[in-house]
Amino acid sequence: MKEKILLRLIIGIVLIIIILSIVLLWSNMAIKQTELNEIVNDIEAGENKEDINIETILSCLQFYLEYCQNWQEDIYEETLTEEEKLTYIYDMLDKQYILDNDITIETIKSKVKIYNTEVSFKVNQIKKENNTTNISYVLYGEIEKTENLEKIEDACYILNIDIFNKTFSIVPIFITDKFDINNVDTKKYDKLIAVNNNNSYNYVELTSYQFTQNCFMDFIKRMIFQPEEAYSYLDESYRKLRFPTIDSFNSYILSMQNYLNNIQIINYKDLEEQNSKYQCEDQYGNIYLFKREGINGYTVMLDDYTIENVVFDQKYKNADELDKVILNIDKFFKMINMQDYTSAYEVLDATFKQNYFSTQQQFEEYMKGKFFRYNNVVYNSYVEPVTNLYSFNLTVSDKAEEKQETIDFNVIMQLLDGTDFVMSFEVE
Repeated sequence: MKEKILLRLIIGIVLIIIILSIVLLWSNMAIKQTELNEIVNDIEAGENKEDINIETILSCLQFYLEYCQNWQEDIYEETLTEEEKLTYIYDMLDKQYILDNDITIETIKSKVKIYNTEVSFKVNQIKKENNTTNISYVLYGEIEKTENLEKIEDACYILNIDIFNKTFSIVPIFITDKFDINNVDTKKYDKLIAVNNNNSYNYVELTSYQFTQNCFMDFIKRMIFQPEEAYSYLDESYRKLRFPTIDSFNSYILSMQNYLNNIQIINYKDLEEQNSKYQCEDQYGNIYLFKREGINGYTVMLDDYTIENVVFDQKYKNADELDKVILNIDKFFKMINMQDYTSAYEVLDATFKQNYFSTQQQFEEYMKGKFFRYNNVVYNSYVEPVTNLYSFNLTVSDKAEEKQETIDFNVIMQLLDGTDFVMSFEVE
């Protein structure tokens, strides 16, 4: 009798444990699904900090591409065998894609495009799809050589992001002549992405300086290797005013060709952080105004006088008259350094032009013969203004430090309404 009671008691305890385990399992599953739904809903509403930005997306794709290149060289400092590199690629490929294409570690090299040079991806179009369990981004663009931005081929990838597991997967898409990004279906890849050694991502959030530095380096490289492409990155309103034709832009690049390879940022500041506008200056005094814009990342203006910004307007408004004259002289030499002789000629006094430079061509030839490619200005002395005319004595030196001589230069300026002015100078 005691044995039967003990047996029933054991059975009862086992049943209770089983029931509690089932309840706990369902509870955990419900909590996990609720958390996932909340994250997905937040991302759709654009309220979650983990909403994936373009930098994070491209970092995942670039990580994949780094292992699809340079098989004769190690990508990182550690020594990797070819099989280890192939394993990295395999781990980043979508599992459904692997099944559909019968991919193994041994067959990857015949199934996946391998590049014999360092490459990067330039995105031209992007399509986002919020699926049930993940977010898919269809990225269409160009594979470029990292060294000189030469286009290798058009390319398209599906990047699946599992925000719950912080993982990603890659699906290379075959490009046809009639390819349309809108026809790429991501539904079959709508699955949670299990964590492995090589498919986790980190949220990438560039500081404004890092963003500006990246834009600067990209734009300089495009000026060197892809002038027409660089031209398309110019702010549209600015381009129409400063470089109305590609030939005018090419002439400017030609004037910089001896300096572009060693150019670098020496000064940086936020202009309008809320509007994502940033300014930097290189060692020759060239100004670059970058603005976050679209999927290509930025637009740029190459001076701060063609279209005056809020920062300059406020600074000029608060300056006394003597400081306004200095700001205007500085603007004049920015024009000269930019080889912008049209703008510089326009600020010359009408009588002065009539007496010395009846044509812009005469003015341009004189300035090129007298001054340096990049000019640095030191203010020596000024004469108290007479009838609103300010006279300054300057010393001009070679900012590129290629020549040692200096030039004494006397300037006379009259302030007009707003930020306008006219000036003349001593002609030898």
